[in-house]
Amino acid sequence: MLKHRIEQYFKERNITRHADAGVIIKSILNVLITICSYGLIMTDHFSPFVMLLLAIVFGISSIMLVFNIGHDAAHNAFSTNPKINKFLTNTLYLTGSSAYLWDIKHNLNHHSTNNVPEYDWTVNIHWKILSVDPNKKVSKLLRYQHIYSPPLYCMYSIFLIFYKEFEMFYWRKIGNILDLKPSVKDQIIFFLSKVIYFTMTIALPILFLSVAWWQVLIGFLIMQMAAGFIGALVAIPPHLGEETVFPTVDEEGYLHHSRLTHHLDTTTDFARKSVFANWIFGGLNTHVIHHLFPNICHAHYIPLTQILKDTMDEYGFKYKETTTYGAIRSHYNLLKKLGRSHMKQI
Repeated sequence: MLKHRIEQYFKERNITRHADAGVIIKSILNVLITICSYGLIMTDHFSPFVMLLLAIVFGISSIMLVFNIGHDAAHNAFSTNPKINKFLTNTLYLTGSSAYLWDIKHNLNHHSTNNVPEYDWTVNIHWKILSVDPNKKVSKLLRYQHIYSPPLYCMYSIFLIFYKEFEMFYWRKIGNILDLKPSVKDQIIFFLSKVIYFTMTIALPILFLSVAWWQVLIGFLIMQMAAGFIGALVAIPPHLGEETVFPTVDEEGYLHHSRLTHHLDTTTDFARKSVFANWIFGGLNTHVIHHLFPNICHAHYIPLTQILKDTMDEYGFKYKETTTYGAIRSHYNLLKKLGRSHMKQI
């Protein structure tokens, strides 16, 4: 019934499931802001403080490219043309990340195993002193993870591009995907993209800007922290709150519930009616509809989520939603709860 109502929504309005004019205009502006902020820094015509502000703008606009362009394109939801989608997926490289690994860790792994411990890489990822997996027994410091997690989340982007992606590439493993087989071309692009990114964001500024090398490194760090904070704000609340469910598989690796039930249990929307949140976050605040229909552009998520909610209410399914503050608070409470429960287990 839900699928039928979604199809009727597009049929009755005779509109595309892909990016509309608003998303295209937003995407162009996003690209221009990213390019211009970097270009203005490299002119070396501004004070160190202004260049730092521009670096923050560059970091935030870069991560927004992922939300608003790269993410939809990776799901073939941005354009009807697969070649255009493939090209736009390359915006992921502007954040120092890998489009090749994104396709595997996000599309193949996360979307099929979200919140399943030992399967979903986003649940497994932790730094020994931070864990969202209730089945893990780790450091005693976990009792304080709700306090020190915000600065760690700000470092997430650096952790990903400097360490985690290299680890994935070296061990050929992402969550339950144990046999990555990147081609020679994939390997060359992976390492070359890293070199180009670090050259553009670290080497060239050190060589051509009048500020000291250590100021460039501080600027790079703050830029990455800004991107990491925004990324964490969008990526973490939908799957990791107080009502979060961590489904487990049986001995043969199977889940014993439907795809619809799985995504309703493991995902919570926030600010679902907010046009601003949809515009900034690329619709990822309305995460349930995205998981159920990943090939639809985020331009349609607000009305489609209303259809989803109405249908779930009608058929007695629990649809979870909260405010932006509520989502952040819920994640904070989850970290606090898990920290205490871990202590009881140790």
